[in-house]
Amino acid sequence: MSTPALQALIIMLEFSCVALALTLFLLFFKIYKTKGSIFLLGLPIGFFFLMSSYFFLSAHLVDSVFQSVNTLSSSIMWLRVITQTIGFILIASSYVFASRYQHTTKQNYVVILSGSTALMLIAFGILFVSNPSGISSIYSYINLFVIVNLALLSYIIIFLTRKLMLANRKGSALISGVVAFASLWIGQFSFLVWALANGGSVALVGSQVARVVSFAIFIRIYYVSSKESSTDAVEQAKQG
Repeated sequence: MSTPALQALIIMLEFSCVALALTLFLLFFKIYKTKGSIFLLGLPIGFFFLMSSYFFLSAHLVDSVFQSVNTLSSSIMWLRVITQTIGFILIASSYVFASRYQHTTKQNYVVILSGSTALMLIAFGILFVSNPSGISSIYSYINLFVIVNLALLSYIIIFLTRKLMLANRKGSALISGVVAFASLWIGQFSFLVWALANGGSVALVGSQVARVVSFAIFIRIYYVSSKESSTDAVEQAKQG
């Protein structure tokens, strides 16, 4: 595969991740608005940060096509790795507190999103304008962020696996959830392999494909669960 074709494929896959993460963000907010449980707030906000991370990476990839690494691309990459890790932390925290804190909340999520977006823009502005020494060192620290992400995803996978083993009924959604997060884990691991090997298009493209597959599974889980909930509601209405 030629270099321009490979670059086009990578950028296309990255924008696909942005679109799918945006879809999940909207779907999880729909669930949060319906149930109002405060622990659910971490899921949509987490996917919002993941969406932002993939958007920053898309911008970095587009910028790198036209010029070499500079202050702009380094600033974008700092935001990319930080927002991705924050996203995984928020998603993991939702599972940590799922069984411990079930209170409802009336938090204005629009304010939370606006504040998060403003902080990201401010951080980008400070990095780009001040151009601190060592800003390009992000390319040396990416692997550390990836290792943290792998640890967070491993926790989620273990949590869901244990919950699946304790489930008394068929847990198709839990099984799909494990597979979805495992795909994200594979994506992060593939990226780590690519970074440590100093190249290799197969590992890089594989990491992106794994993310696309993961998000597609998450979307399927939502619609299957919604269909099952509607069927259960109909059956309960008939019995009532």
